[in-house]
Amino acid sequence: MEKDFFKIKDMRDFNEEEWELICSCCGLCCMEKLIDSETQELYFTCVSCTYLDLDSLKCSVYKKRLELKKDCIKLNIDYLENYINYLPTNCSYRILFLEKKLPYWHYLISGDKNLVHKLGISAFGKAVSGKDINEDDLEDYIID
Repeated sequence: MEKDFFKIKDMRDFNEEEWELICSCCGLCCMEKLIDSETQELYFTCVSCTYLDLDSLKCSVYKKRLELKKDCIKLNIDYLENYINYLPTNCSYRILFLEKKLPYWHYLISGDKNLVHKLGISAFGKAVSGKDINEDDLEDYIID
């Protein structure tokens, strides 16, 4: 695999391994979201999916996630083209799709897999487990 594949290839041409390497493991896409039924406005919360391990920010059922969680998505180019606003603004996939480059803090650029956490742009230390929250209370956990 080419080291700088993300600089020379279109995202549509990434293989599975390359696609997975774009994830910065910030955990933010695994936070529950709410949509106002009247305005269709999207709200992000600090409540994680029940399958997100808050210590590692990795999905505990990653290979089976789509079967186990009805609203979990497989992030791909079609999703980016149609639902990009459902991803946090500092999502590596979103940034690469829109700006055609990865941010300086991404480990493929910086060499530091923990920089995203050190800079506070991940869910690390901020998320509340969905296991501990009643779904009816999600609006109490909306973040800016």
